[in-house]
Amino acid sequence: RGLPAPERGLCGGCACGALRFRADGRVRGLQHCYCRMCRRLHGAGVVTWAPTAKRGLVWEESAEGAAVDVRTSSRAHRRTCGLCASTLTIDYDAQPSTTWLAAGAIDAESLPAPEDMGSQLCMRVVRHICVADREAWVPIPDDGLKRLPRAS
Repeated sequence: RGLPAPERGLCGGCACGALRFRADGRVRGLQHCYCRMCRRLHGAGVVTWAPTAKRGLVWEESAEGAAVDVRTSSRAHRRTCGLCASTLTIDYDAQPSTTWLAAGAIDAESLPAPEDMGSQLCMRVVRHICVADREAWVPIPDDGLKRLPRAS
């Protein structure tokens, strides 16, 4: 598809394949989000986000109109696929140099092997956010991670 090999960064994309990304920056500190907006947009009880440097993010569209930026709140916008409606990122106005990738959209083959991760925070969950908004049927594991009532 024209994107460099996975060893050059994390790659991923939407469900239909029309919108792909490569993130050259290191991904650190995954967050599980329980907010209503994330749950509704993803159709899931919790959404996991992976922060990366915006300057290292490259996009490729294989179909016209695949990349759609949608303002979903007064504080953030998301990049979605205009063809299959997958939500791939969230960008907060207060974090202009960071893009949060939907971790489920990252290609498994572009992730480091577990033995290569060592003690690094690469692709490790570090906190649960918006826990005040979680649905009662969504359990939060007793994992010792920080729990924030709202996004910080």
